[in-house]
Order: sequence, then structure tokens, then C-alpha cells
Amino acid sequence: MTGISVDPIVVFAAFRYALGRSTYITSDITDCIQRNASALPATDRAVMVREIREAIVTGQAGMPTDVEAWQRTLERLSKENR
Repeated sequence: MTGISVDPIVVFAAFRYALGRSTYITSDITDCIQRNASALPATDRAVMVREIREAIVTGQAGMPTDVEAWQRTLERLSKENR
């Protein structure tokens, strides 16, 4: 989807909502984060990386398909943070 602009805080709030939930929204939010990783503030990316890693390690990242989506998001954010 193009043409919609939101403040990065909205993306961050959606991230916080979606991480760990077993719901369809997880794939939408992870896709959005991946598409917009370079536009997110570096501090937000760093927090997301830390929280995604923690959720995956502690088994709190959702269903297996959600974990896969978060792992892809983690890779994208980590690449952007280099």
C-alpha cells in the first residue's frame, strides 16, 4: 500500500501491539516494518531489535508463523542498523 503517511510512533505502537500476539495483524505489521525500516528512527529500530530477540528467545513471539515473520523483521532491522 502506498500513499499513506504515518508518524513513526504509530508504527512503533503497532509493533508493541503485535509482538507476541497470535493474530492476523502480526503479518501486516511485520511487513510494514520491513518495508519502512530505513525510515524509522534508529532508536526505534534498536528497541525493536532488542524486543524481538527477547520475545523469540523467551518463546513469547507468538505462533510459529509469527516467529518466522519476526525473524525476517529482525534480519531487516539488523541490516538497517549496520
